[in-house]
Amino acid sequence: MFKGKFVCFEAKSCNIERFDFKNIKQHQLDYLNLIDKNGGIAFVIIFFATQNMFFKVKVGSLNKW
Repeated sequence: MFKGKFVCFEAKSCNIERFDFKNIKQHQLDYLNLIDKNGGIAFVIIFFATQNMFFKVKVGSLNKW
């Protein structure tokens, strides 16, 4: 919970400079969408090991792929 909202995220990592969104399983995306549609906060955290960087991608952006 964050400021009264349910928070759900999926964590992924990769060892190359490109992340393939196919690595997010359909049931994971479905659950994130369910949380988002019900007013929660849903996103994916992607760690790029080669860059030692994290990125946050909102579930709404994932639906465009």
